[in-house]
Amino acid sequence: GDLSENVQVGGDFVQHVPGTYTITYDVSDGAGNAAAQVTRTVMLEDSGPGIYVDVANGNDQTGDGTAAAPFASISRAMLAWSGETAPITVFVATGFYNEHVTMTPWKTIVGPNPDIPESVVIAGNSSPLIQMADGGALRNVCLLGALGDAAQTLCDATGTAPALFDHVRFWGGNNANATGLFLMDTGESAPLIQACEFMSIGTAIKAINTKAVITQCLFDNILAYALLRPERSVEAPALKVSDEEENLPVMGIAGDDSTGNNLFTGSQSIFIANTNTVKTLQAENNNWDLDDRDAIAAKMAVDPDFVGLWD
Repeated sequence: GDLSENVQVGGDFVQHVPGTYTITYDVSDGAGNAAAQVTRTVMLEDSGPGIYVDVANGNDQTGDGTAAAPFASISRAMLAWSGETAPITVFVATGFYNEHVTMTPWKTIVGPNPDIPESVVIAGNSSPLIQMADGGALRNVCLLGALGDAAQTLCDATGTAPALFDHVRFWGGNNANATGLFLMDTGESAPLIQACEFMSIGTAIKAINTKAVITQCLFDNILAYALLRPERSVEAPALKVSDEEENLPVMGIAGDDSTGNNLFTGSQSIFIANTNTVKTLQAENNNWDLDDRDAIAAKMAVDPDFVGLWD
């Protein structure tokens, strides 16, 4: 018979984000007999146009965003091809970019080297430094907070559906009032936060009503919270979903290597604070840099029963 409606498709595919992905296919018949899983490797190429930015050699007035005549600022690149609904890569050359960036949809800001994200530094006093947009992505860049103790969010993704944060360093300059990434009401897509570094910052990630997956990240010298699901009355008084309906981020699920594997070092902070006391925030399969389960549980704020730490 026709079993097409029974096919379950899984894997780590992120729509509109170029890369190599493993896709799995599973199917069972009406009696529950499962066929052997089929696996396929899919390569999604970056077929969209590219825009080039070089703070040292570009010009926002005379440049056209090509490799031969780059723009000087990332903000100028956001105005080019702004009506596109296909992915566009903004290639940013090594340099220090002192600017506030409001992203336009389906653009990826990418630096030259994933091993040295600080080769592209985006800095400034504005809050946020970067305002995300639907389908937007950051790769291989460093966001540097302002000096001092003023409240600042380095990257704001509220009310939008960003796709990817990959090899991004969120550097807070020891500001206990700074937040690295704020995710709120990001829809039914699952923003992927992978191989990022959150360093010397008050709160690494604030997340409320998001399906974000956080994996292979470093949380180093976090001063307040590594992951905070904030109080709705404070951060999201207008949020319409109930606690029961809210999507929670995933920091790790035992047995699923596409999640978790985050490392916590030098932490003076609470690891996770989940103020939703109806649903459990999954945080298994991580390296907390502590051997004692009671010590790990003690670093969870509110009620640790609503943080899944181990299977």
